[in-house]
Parts: sequence; C-alpha cells; structure tokens
Amino acid sequence: MVNSDHKAYIRTVNKILLKNRGILRSVNPSGRTTVPKSYLDEHGFDYSLFTGIHTTKKGRPYYLVYDQAYSLDDDETVSLVVFYRDAQSVVG
Repeated sequence: MVNSDHKAYIRTVNKILLKNRGILRSVNPSGRTTVPKSYLDEHGFDYSLFTGIHTTKKGRPYYLVYDQAYSLDDDETVSLVVFYRDAQSVVG
C-alpha cells in the first residue's frame, strides 16, 4: 500500500513537471525570452515544483524544469532560457 501511494505521488509530480516544461518550451522556441508572469499563471504553471536551481555568478537563481529554466524578474515578468545537459546554458 505504501509503495503504491509513493508511486502515485511520483506520477503526479512528474505530470506537473512535464506540463510546466511544455508551457516553457511552447513560449520559448528561440532559447531565450521574457514573458509576462500572467501568461504562465493563466496556463496553470506550478512554481512550487522544479528539478534544480542554477545560480548565476551575479547570484540570480534560475529554476530548472528539466532542460528549461526560468527566473522571476519581478512580480510581472519571467526570464526563460534553455539549460543544456552539459551544464552550459544561455544563462550569463
């Protein structure tokens, strides 16, 4: 019973992460852009789940959703970048 509950939880979390990744990919085909936070909100983006955090040399956090990354600029805009597997990204 505990194992099946654990697996169900993991499936739920992964479903949310994949939805978030799809939202980020759909609005960021060029690999770097800025979007209104309201766009992500309207599409059901869940800010509480991510796969990692990358902090730039200037101390700015980018939250990873697999290969997609976002950083909250302010209450209204979000910067999006693609974070490549070899740990090199378009993040400065």
